Amino acid sequence: MTAGLVRFLCLSGLWLAAVCAQIPLMDAQRALVGDLNTYNGHLGPNPGDGSLVIADAHRLMGGYRGLNPYVSGFGPADYAQNQILARQTFGWLNRASVLYANNPAVMRSLAGTYGYLGGFYGNPAFSVYPYAAVTAWGGANRLTRALFLADRNNRALEGELQRMALSWAAAAYVGGKFYREGIPDAADLNPSASLSAAVPTVMLPDVDASKLTPEQVADWKEVRERFVITATKVHDARVLLEQLGARLQSQGMSLNSVDVAAALMMQGFMEDSANFVRTGQFALAKEAVIRAEYQRRKLKDVIGQ
Repeated sequence: MTAGLVRFLCLSGLWLAAVCAQIPLMDAQRALVGDLNTYNGHLGPNPGDGSLVIADAHRLMGGYRGLNPYVSGFGPADYAQNQILARQTFGWLNRASVLYANNPAVMRSLAGTYGYLGGFYGNPAFSVYPYAAVTAWGGANRLTRALFLADRNNRALEGELQRMALSWAAAAYVGGKFYREGIPDAADLNPSASLSAAVPTVMLPDVDASKLTPEQVADWKEVRERFVITATKVHDARVLLEQLGARLQSQGMSLNSVDVAAALMMQGFMEDSANFVRTGQFALAKEAVIRAEYQRRKLKDVIGQ
């Protein structure tokens, strides 16, 4: 049996862990990096129907699934290699989601891959590597928000969005503080390095109204008014919630996960709105602002506003 076939069986989860354990972990992770180079080559200028990207997403999950037998034995060198792998993985997922933003089937597949990675990096063995789980669940939620905003009467999507938000909250809120998304460039695996220093305010992008049609100008004005008011309220709500979290932490308690999920979704919808404004999709920008305000209202009893 060839080495390539052995590696395929292991990374696909189709062979015994005892046999797979004989393959060096570093080689398995480097092989996945090589696979991602191939997957990136499939993201060309002609997107096609997305079937190849969906297949790549499934293969990527299979590759990560094959790493599970090794996780408990990770050492510093393995984590350093995994940073490279994680950064390339999330880079590919992001590029694919931008290229296929208007393809619901691909977006669902990519959201599922993000979700699987959230579970992978949420493994207690990755307790020193929390930002990858936050990035994964944040990505799953972001893509599911996009699907939901395009199909707002889909109750199944709404329920899935809430479930993902709770997983995102569990990963993002640890020890009374919020972890940000993103894989640090440095090799420092200290969780404290990934803590957010301040609550961000989502800024309204500039729009050249002279290039808009009269109908677009009217939509833009409405979005602008809603956005400015809601962005301030969202920022204030986040500040109050983090202050409350700090007080609870000092008493050995923590925020309710449902409230943390609402806060993350609130912030996420505001960021969605800003992105829609940048691309001139004012109807979707308005809907995202409305959803951000809806999530903020869920926190009124908690923060007093």
